[in-house]
Parts: sequence; structure tokens; C-alpha cells
Amino acid sequence: MASHQMMDHDMPGMPGHGGHDTGPTCSMNMLFTWDYNNLCIVFRWWHISTAFQLAISMAIVAALGAGYELLRCRIRNLDKRNITATANPPSRLELAIGYGAQVFYSYMLMLVFMTYNGWIMIAVSLGAMLGFYYWGNVAERQMMCH
Repeated sequence: MASHQMMDHDMPGMPGHGGHDTGPTCSMNMLFTWDYNNLCIVFRWWHISTAFQLAISMAIVAALGAGYELLRCRIRNLDKRNITATANPPSRLELAIGYGAQVFYSYMLMLVFMTYNGWIMIAVSLGAMLGFYYWGNVAERQMMCH
């Protein structure tokens, strides 16, 4: 049975693991937390260490959540135009690009949510709520990745 001490993990950029420290330390939580110190949102460069940075990040995340609802509205309109248009319907390529953008956007928001940080989760939810208020269609309401 090999001990953990004998295992050599070369992890570039990780202090104490044979690499050089290349930037701020990001805390990676797999449990729900309200702590924002050393929180990184999806990317190492989106590093939060102060309450002000958290507030700005929450506003950005809420705007991203609302933007997702705007994108969904535009995709819905393309789909409707595809069904009802007799002249100049969207091409299959336009529909595919819209669908791909929507899938990518939803999974990126899911990754943001998966910081397991309560403040960021609230921001995603508030953004979705605001986006739904402005661009949502009650008849087509459904849960997505955010």
C-alpha cells in the first residue's frame, strides 16, 4: 500500500507542488459557503478577495444571468420565425449557431453557480429573475442550467 507522502504530483503553478506560484490562490469549495476570500469565478483572473470585488462580481454575474434570458428570448424568436415565416426564414446554420451559443452560455453559468458560494448563487438567481421579468415568456417557462 503506497502512502500519500510517497506520491509525487507535479502540479505547475501550485505552491508547494513542484511548480511556481503564477498568481493568486483560488479557494475551491465543494461545499456551500458564504466566504468570498480568495474566491475565483471560473477563471484564475476573476479573483475575489474583498467585499467590494464581491459586490462588483455579483453585479456582473447578475447581468450575465439576465443576458442569458435575453439570448433565450432571441432564440425563441428565431424558432418562431422559422416556423411561421414564408419569406426569409432563418437558415439552419443560424438556428444551429443560436442553439450552440445557448448551450455554451448555460453551461458557463452552471460553472459560475458551482462555485458553491451563496453570494454568487444569489446573483445568478437574481439575474435569471430580472432577465425573465424583462424577456421571459410565461407560457414557455422552464428550468435551465441556471
